[in-house]
Amino acid sequence: MVKTFPNPCYRCGTERIFLKKWKEEVTTFTGKIQMVTFLQTVCPHQDCQKLVDIELKAAEAKRTEIRLKREENLLIKKTALLETKKNRKQELPINI
Repeated sequence: MVKTFPNPCYRCGTERIFLKKWKEEVTTFTGKIQMVTFLQTVCPHQDCQKLVDIELKAAEAKRTEIRLKREENLLIKKTALLETKKNRKQELPINI
């Protein structure tokens, strides 16, 4: 017997319903390939689900923006570090 857990909509509180179920092969960190089952659930109220979709898209856009900004900052730090190392090598006196 499969035990199910409650999955209420976080906006309206009604029980979410299954929309789609699919399987994918996923490569793990160790290199193994595992079969993973995904379940997509939605709110039964279409208006509520539309608002949830808008909120999820906004959150995804924000995460993407933060990730791009972080990558940009890391690149700036990396180039600054390389410049510092380059300048140090040029400043060292050569004693023969």
